[in-house]
Amino acid sequence: MTEGVGGRPARSEAHLGGWRLGGLALVFYLVHAAGHVTAGQPSEAFWACHLGALLVGVGLLTGHPLPCAVGFLWLCVGDGFWALDLATGGELIPTSLLTHVGGLVIGGVGVIRMGMPRHAALVAIGLFFALQIASRALTDPATNLNLAHSVWAGWEGAFPSYPVYELMLLSIGFASFRALEWLARRWFETRHG
Repeated sequence: MTEGVGGRPARSEAHLGGWRLGGLALVFYLVHAAGHVTAGQPSEAFWACHLGALLVGVGLLTGHPLPCAVGFLWLCVGDGFWALDLATGGELIPTSLLTHVGGLVIGGVGVIRMGMPRHAALVAIGLFFALQIASRALTDPATNLNLAHSVWAGWEGAFPSYPVYELMLLSIGFASFRALEWLARRWFETRHG
């Protein structure tokens, strides 16, 4: 093994590991997406969490930290909603473990290796909002893909209107992304000085 800067593996070896992990994240996404396509629900493959695993894969394959960081942030926050959905009776699709858990773990490794870019939280919330706009325009309102059409089922009484819910969702999302970005950057700085 050839050492690079600070005792870390040389770029070629580190990049090979990134390729392996990135490829694995892409396989996780494709296996899960194929299950939705086969079940006649292709739009379900476009939830932010699943796309987060795809972004993690792209970031690791290309060696660019921003897509990996955005995918990781989406998974950190989105997995909380996924866990809440499961806890309140939502269906567990076995292949969703690949994107939600596998994508999160691989994304965490990617952020540890490549760092958390400055302003990743801003990019993450901007892209999530764009994804919601696309979901609203292109998907059936009954799916409520990416919470783009209506208040999450069961929470209607807590919000007087969808715009209030949307503002809360984006505010909490950005605050969570920003806190995670800050924590990751602090951790990376203390480890790599």
